[in-house]
Amino acid sequence: MWFLRLSGLILALGGLVWLLFLSYALYTHSSTGVNILVDLGMPAALFGALAGGVAVGAGVWLGGFSHPIHRRPPAP
Repeated sequence: MWFLRLSGLILALGGLVWLLFLSYALYTHSSTGVNILVDLGMPAALFGALAGGVAVGAGVWLGGFSHPIHRRPPAP
């Protein structure tokens, strides 16, 4: 059970770091982040934003909600 929660936390933090980098690259006046996005290409940046959002959602789901394997049986 702890492994699923830990992997969910790591997945959510990884997705959050990627989304924070994308927002930094797009909304600051620094050219470093923009240069990296230009090297990646626009479709890769857009799919990366989608993947980052999915990673955050999946990580929160894994880390915070009960799993069917570990549920208690219903009370009689």
